[in-house]
Amino acid sequence: SSDLIRADLCGDFRDQTKNEAVFAALHDVVQTRLRHGLPAVIDATNLRRKDRLACVALAPAGCKVRYIVIDRPMEEKRRDAGWRNDLPIDLLAKHDQIFRSQIKDILAGDGDASVEVIDLRRSV
Repeated sequence: SSDLIRADLCGDFRDQTKNEAVFAALHDVVQTRLRHGLPAVIDATNLRRKDRLACVALAPAGCKVRYIVIDRPMEEKRRDAGWRNDLPIDLLAKHDQIFRSQIKDILAGDGDASVEVIDLRRSV
């Protein structure tokens, strides 16, 4: 989880100031697990194509990668938002807009034949 690594490195999982270091550490953990024949799951929003493809690139040649696509109705997200409701920006709306702009590429596995897409969305 990028949030767990962020908490370890920054002391607060909400601190976005060291994301480059956070994702470098996350990618190192994933590569080490894969090198030792262990499965790896990356728990991050990965809304941007470049972030998704950086994760896909971690897999050795010939390995399958799965995108697990999860979404829920906005009213549920707002109900469960917790600290996100206290931010000066509407983070949920921002993420929703990015997600909707990327959904076609996400569902197409970003055009990468090694990507299998599992669509678990409850809202469209």
